[in-house]
Amino acid sequence: QSEEGRVIGVGNINNDWTSDATCFAYVFTFFIRDRITTVQRSPDGKWYSLVTMSDPGPESSCKYVFIYVVQEGDAFETPDGKAIDHVKPGDLVRLTWNEDNPYETDSSKLGYMYFPRRV
Repeated sequence: QSEEGRVIGVGNINNDWTSDATCFAYVFTFFIRDRITTVQRSPDGKWYSLVTMSDPGPESSCKYVFIYVVQEGDAFETPDGKAIDHVKPGDLVRLTWNEDNPYETDSSKLGYMYFPRRV
């Protein structure tokens, strides 16, 4: 952590990330094995961004995914409007809008969302 940035972790997806023991996970990890990932936290601690890049230089192509820390009073629904009642403050929500544009956060364009579990 530095005064200039909010990076709290850097690692290589192939060596510093976990995947389940499935064929999909093996193939996925194989194709992204050379990507570097940074973990950044928002100043208020409610959001984390996972930014992957092929090269940490200025010409690198980045992909952006986000994790939200559920707050007291937040409510979540399924796409058909049913309440998701098992989500509690402090739980995490993994979100992806447009992986190429970190500023695209229109809820109608949400492409991927799940609730990872702590183990």
